[in-house]
Amino acid sequence: MGPYMGMGDNMGNVELDDRGRLTLPAKIREKLHINPGD
Repeated sequence: MGPYMGMGDNMGNVELDDRGRLTLPAKIREKLHINPGD
């Protein structure tokens, strides 16, 4: 489990995975047009 960054409950949680990449909730990924793993 990576550290959490508070963005508000309605935004979901952003955390760092074991490789130091940000994992974003699907809604945010769609909004930013980011593919998983970027």
